Amino acid sequence: MAMIYRTALATLLLGLLMPTAGLAQPALPGSFIADLKTLQTRLENGDTASVSERAATQAERLAGGNQADRWARALYLHLAARAAVRDDQPAQAADLLAKARAIEAAPAEWRRRRLQEEIGLRQTAGQWERALALLEEGLDASAEAGIWRRAALVAQRADEIGRAAAIWDAGWRLGVLQGKEDLLTLVRLHLAGGTPARGAEWLEEAITSGELADDLANRRLLAQAWQAARDRSAALEAWQSLAQRSDDGQDWLHLGQLALTWGASELAQRALQEAKARGAERADQLLASLNQGAKRD
Repeated sequence: MAMIYRTALATLLLGLLMPTAGLAQPALPGSFIADLKTLQTRLENGDTASVSERAATQAERLAGGNQADRWARALYLHLAARAAVRDDQPAQAADLLAKARAIEAAPAEWRRRRLQEEIGLRQTAGQWERALALLEEGLDASAEAGIWRRAALVAQRADEIGRAAAIWDAGWRLGVLQGKEDLLTLVRLHLAGGTPARGAEWLEEAITSGELADDLANRRLLAQAWQAARDRSAALEAWQSLAQRSDDGQDWLHLGQLALTWGASELAQRALQEAKARGAERADQLLASLNQGAKRD
């Protein structure tokens, strides 16, 4: 949290020094420029109270004016937001930035930068849902991968794991998110977010196509995904394939337990015998229970 706050503060202060460099913007009267510079200096000297009061007064006075007035209003609101950040009031600063970037007289690129600052401040204030909503507004094929990742991360912080999975899934399908690590993250988010079948489908397709290695780690993840999805046929097949490859008694034991739970008694018998042969604990006990049940039947 402290790191997010320091980043937001640094971004705001950088904007304070160069608020409009390189942007097409309405011309401001010299009186506004002089006043903004004076307030900037006061803020740099730590006089947040007077800057906040003066900026708020000017912003209110300029509401409904001409285009230059409205652009100046946006800059005063931005100054007020910076003062709020200095006073450790990230939520208030974010609200002021929201007002500033809503002013259409401000250049589009300037408003885009204020949006990124507002998102950072919403995070600092713990307003994860609002930060996520703002991030989702800019999610499309033209958005950078980092923006998609940030949106998914904020969704997780908001305890919206399913939403994080949906964001990552969309980014993957658009080709913004790419590569093995992003694909594995996609699968794990689906598992955690309540859509394990979707994760299993992505993983199975990637293993089949060779995009991901056909190794024990990925096969184990696939088996876990199908099990979480409660697709009995796919899960039992995946666990059996894994156990045959790993030759691990614990994998055979897990398959036997799962098959026993789901009523696949013949598979359970075979799997538990394999587990017993490899010294897996509880295999004997489960076999005895299975055989006892068969005798009663």
